[in-house]
Amino acid sequence: MTESASSPRALSRPWLTVAEVAEAEGVSPRTVLRWIEHGHLRSRRQPGGRLRIHRTWYQAMIELRHRPQHMLGLRDDEGG
Repeated sequence: MTESASSPRALSRPWLTVAEVAEAEGVSPRTVLRWIEHGHLRSRRQPGGRLRIHRTWYQAMIELRHRPQHMLGLRDDEGG
């Protein structure tokens, strides 16, 4: 069974699974895969083919998502 991204053991590991990120965000694993496919979240493929997300990459995505639009260089008419 996959641990929650906020579980004590998962917090000590640098690499997270797609399922752990999905659980932490309250979304489906497919949504996390779309974030990866669209370049919103970095990942690395293990030799066995499974994706892993480094904790710092996940944290960077969260921080970027919570920045005000003016800090991202978006104009008001660009949405976002």
